[in-house]
Amino acid sequence: MPVLHAKCIRKTPGLSILVHILVWGLYIIYEITLAGAISGKFAHFIDYLLHYSLYIGLFYFHCYRVLIPAGNAKRMKWVIVTVKVLLELLVLFCMNILIHLLLKDLDINSSWSASGSVFVYSNIYRGILILGASTGYWLILEFFKKTKRIHKMQYAGAFAEKEKEKLRGDMMKAEIDLLKSQINPHMLFNTLNFIYNEVRKIDKPVADHILSLSELMRFSLTGLNSDEKVYLIDELEYIEHYISLHCMRLPSHIVLIKKGLPSGLQLKIIPLILATIVENILQHGDLSKPGRRALLRMTNRRGHLTILSTNKIKQSHQSGHGIGLVNMERRLKLAYPNSHILEHGMHRSKYTLKLTINLN
Repeated sequence: MPVLHAKCIRKTPGLSILVHILVWGLYIIYEITLAGAISGKFAHFIDYLLHYSLYIGLFYFHCYRVLIPAGNAKRMKWVIVTVKVLLELLVLFCMNILIHLLLKDLDINSSWSASGSVFVYSNIYRGILILGASTGYWLILEFFKKTKRIHKMQYAGAFAEKEKEKLRGDMMKAEIDLLKSQINPHMLFNTLNFIYNEVRKIDKPVADHILSLSELMRFSLTGLNSDEKVYLIDELEYIEHYISLHCMRLPSHIVLIKKGLPSGLQLKIIPLILATIVENILQHGDLSKPGRRALLRMTNRRGHLTILSTNKIKQSHQSGHGIGLVNMERRLKLAYPNSHILEHGMHRSKYTLKLTINLN
């Protein structure tokens, strides 16, 4: 192994405090800006300060006080970890209520109302999002820690060939564990199922949204890689959950029309093609009013899939639809050479995309 590569590995185990601050800063600015642009108003600074302090604290507490101690034990006790996760979600819910009451005492309008199904769902969604991101961060730390230890032992030459084989096996196991934890996070899915069953007793619509979130995460995390194909029906179900959750969070007007796509259809497609188109509509489209609704029509005729989307562009939109469509075009050229046609562009303030693929 080249020495340069070994040096790079030694510098990789953790991220500096400056990088953490930069990443959190960019994420908070992006989220606040996007929410403010969509809703047309911004919350009070103290509102943002209290909520994001809570979220950041939960992120690092879950990683350093729950997962790292559990990972350092001789055997990971998933039952205890699951109980701690549920307690973290409960604490998050209670803290948000306290923040709401505090803001009310300070005569500050809170961005969330502490009552109703939207508040319950928002807390569950935010909690799962933060805990999931924290779990991913912990897995990365564990992976680099094991990789660094293995490389040190390899370059020190302190072990015989049998020990080196064992270390290589440990490294492979660490990589497999990381991959399996990323694509099949049983703990999160079990937690979601528990929350779904509990919330369903109180508010079935909110429970349905939790189920949609679970299915959305399941497809994203357990789906195949970008070079393999998924069933077209599964991809359609994914975007339906995606649209449903988006409209729950930010009211949007989008019409989805399907023709020639029965539930038993066996056609396959490279993943996240439809998701890229939908994401661009939701991100860049002006869907705030019924008169400006977006249209997404999908038609299948004997294996020839046609996707047509039209939507009005936001007035503040300037830079086009970003790199998502560029990457999609590149993947289409690799997967369907000479068997697809992609046309898209803007006329005045309206964006239109038409994609035809021969899936046979």
